[in-house]
Amino acid sequence: MKCTKLSRFIFSRSKILLDKLPTMNYNNAMKKYKKKPWSEAERNTLKQYYYHASIDEVMYMIPERSETAIRNQVAYLRKRSIRFK
Repeated sequence: MKCTKLSRFIFSRSKILLDKLPTMNYNNAMKKYKKKPWSEAERNTLKQYYYHASIDEVMYMIPERSETAIRNQVAYLRKRSIRFK
């Protein structure tokens, strides 16, 4: 009987402690952007200038997109047989 009371006491105390701990939210501090679909104007800019301009110039033309996003979009368009000028 004594062990049962002791184990209940320990469990109740540990539960109180665990309930007061802050929960962990992963990736909230790192993610500072919102996903948005590519517009036709952005895609047309990629089609026109991707092979003729440097990646920095293309990033300047499409300011809200990162280098990785631009490369991923180009791969997406190539996969769908979209021609680049």
